[in-house]
Amino acid sequence: MDPTAPRHLRSRIVAAVLGVLLGGALAACGTTTAGTAIAGAARPSAGAAPTGGSVPGVDPRTGTPTTDEQPVPGDPGSSESEPTDPGSTDGPVGSADPGGAAGSGSSVAPPGWPLPDVGLDGVNDADCVPTADVPPVLLIHGTFSTASSNYGGLAYPLVETGRCVYAVDYGNQGTDAVGSSATEVAAAARQVLESTGSARLDLVGYSQGGLIVRTMLRDNGLADLVRVAVLIAPTFHGTTAPEVQALAPVCAACADQVAGSELLQRLDAGGDLDGAVRYAVVSSSADTAVTPTASQVPEGPADRVVSIVAEDQCPGLVTDHVAIPADPGVVNWVIAALETGGAPPPQALTCP
Repeated sequence: MDPTAPRHLRSRIVAAVLGVLLGGALAACGTTTAGTAIAGAARPSAGAAPTGGSVPGVDPRTGTPTTDEQPVPGDPGSSESEPTDPGSTDGPVGSADPGGAAGSGSSVAPPGWPLPDVGLDGVNDADCVPTADVPPVLLIHGTFSTASSNYGGLAYPLVETGRCVYAVDYGNQGTDAVGSSATEVAAAARQVLESTGSARLDLVGYSQGGLIVRTMLRDNGLADLVRVAVLIAPTFHGTTAPEVQALAPVCAACADQVAGSELLQRLDAGGDLDGAVRYAVVSSSADTAVTPTASQVPEGPADRVVSIVAEDQCPGLVTDHVAIPADPGVVNWVIAALETGGAPPPQALTCP
């Protein structure tokens, strides 16, 4: 396809390709709108709390389940696809936002606040003041997505821990080149640091968000400003999935995420780790979008890199690339990873 074609035309072609490639997966997930999601319709993962339900509590330092429960607003499902209004010219079109629009309790950023409202309750709250020992955390979504479509199950429980949580929608729903998007997200990270007066921040990156983290630590001078990077099913070393390779001609971010891409070769030449950042990675053995699963984990010593495969901890778990960010046990593990400075115990990933 002509890369100079208008953005709305490129977006419609991407949506059409997705429909052809992934229509069967969408149908299996019960989606009735044609070809809109990169890996299927939003849906709760096995063991996820229904609407109005709860996420089991866990002591993040010991991994011991507690009796406290954290309410989760709306549908806990997550999709690495951001359905938009059918009239929109940016990104694929489809059903309602699985992350849910912000309700009356949502913190809408006032004029002048660096990060706009992203439709997640308590996120980008201009009144939140981080403490010296608890850095703010920035959520980074994946491809064909927004913060609300990927973090509808994680954001509210994270806010409930008392942490200041921020998120940014980047790169034309995550389809722009990774280098360009990394520069955009890095600017948002610096805005959070400047606005809160914090010396460092933590990052949570899902799917392409993990590669964004890797790229901006290396290329955008953030290595000394980040404490912990929690990565959920990240394309840290790219993917061999044929669906992603097929989208490469019409999606710059997809091309960058193909294993062996020019971007990944350059990053690999400099090693996997940057600064003193500690990395915590959670993967699913059922992931068919970021393959092989082992490629999701940075290479590094155990005191810098902790990883877990959800099904190894919970053999009865049913999850995949789409469902993993909202899985209640994974949510607990992510919170524990942040609260332990990147060293969560395996049992923090609670089983259904």
